[in-house]
Amino acid sequence: MLLGDSYHPGGTALTRRLVDGLALTPDARVLDVASGRGTTALLLADGYGCRVDGVDYAAANTVRARG
Repeated sequence: MLLGDSYHPGGTALTRRLVDGLALTPDARVLDVASGRGTTALLLADGYGCRVDGVDYAAANTVRARG
Protein backbone atom coordinates (compact mmCIF):
# COMPACT_ATOMS: atom_id res chain seq x y z
CA MET A 1 0.00 0.00 0.00
CA LEU A 2 1.41 3.38 -0.94
CA LEU A 3 1.24 5.98 1.84
CA GLY A 4 2.49 9.33 0.69
CA ASP A 5 5.82 8.58 -0.92
CA SER A 6 6.61 5.37 0.96
CA TYR A 7 5.55 1.73 0.81
CA HIS A 8 4.06 0.29 3.94
CA PRO A 9 2.90 -3.33 3.50
CA GLY A 10 -0.54 -3.84 4.99
CA GLY A 11 -0.93 -0.17 5.71
CA THR A 12 -1.63 1.40 9.05
CA ALA A 13 -4.66 -0.85 9.63
CA LEU A 14 -2.40 -3.92 9.81
CA THR A 15 0.11 -2.07 11.97
CA ARG A 16 -2.63 -1.09 14.43
CA ARG A 17 -3.89 -4.69 14.56
CA LEU A 18 -0.41 -6.00 15.33
CA VAL A 19 0.27 -3.33 17.93
CA ASP A 20 -3.09 -3.86 19.65
CA GLY A 21 -2.09 -7.50 20.10
CA LEU A 22 1.10 -6.39 21.85
CA ALA A 23 -0.82 -4.19 24.31
CA LEU A 24 1.79 -1.43 24.18
CA THR A 25 1.70 1.10 26.96
CA PRO A 26 3.10 4.63 27.09
CA ASP A 27 6.15 3.34 29.00
CA ALA A 28 6.99 0.86 26.20
CA ARG A 29 10.04 1.34 24.01
CA VAL A 30 10.05 0.11 20.41
CA LEU A 31 12.84 -0.26 17.86
CA ASP A 32 11.64 0.21 14.28
CA VAL A 33 14.26 -1.42 12.02
CA ALA A 34 14.20 -0.31 8.37
CA SER A 35 11.96 2.53 9.49
CA GLY A 36 11.99 4.33 6.16
CA ARG A 37 10.49 7.76 6.56
CA GLY A 38 9.06 6.99 9.96
CA THR A 39 5.46 6.07 9.13
CA THR A 40 5.25 3.27 11.69
CA ALA A 41 7.37 5.07 14.28
CA LEU A 42 5.12 8.13 14.15
CA LEU A 43 1.98 6.00 14.34
CA LEU A 44 3.27 4.21 17.44
CA ALA A 45 4.48 7.38 19.16
CA ASP A 46 1.37 9.44 18.37
CA GLY A 47 -1.25 6.73 18.68
CA TYR A 48 0.11 4.68 21.57
CA GLY A 49 2.34 7.12 23.39
CA CYS A 50 5.35 4.81 23.43
CA ARG A 51 8.93 5.83 22.71
CA VAL A 52 10.13 4.72 19.29
CA ASP A 53 13.66 4.67 17.91
CA GLY A 54 13.94 4.18 14.17
CA VAL A 55 16.94 3.12 12.12
CA ASP A 56 17.27 2.94 8.37
CA TYR A 57 20.09 2.20 5.95
CA ALA A 58 19.26 5.13 3.65
CA ALA A 59 20.40 8.47 5.04
CA ALA A 60 17.76 10.27 2.95
CA ASN A 61 14.99 8.37 4.76
CA THR A 62 16.44 9.24 8.14
CA VAL A 63 16.62 12.92 7.24
CA ARG A 64 12.98 12.92 6.07
CA ALA A 65 11.83 11.08 9.18
CA ARG A 66 13.42 13.69 11.41
CA GLY A 67 11.68 16.46 9.47
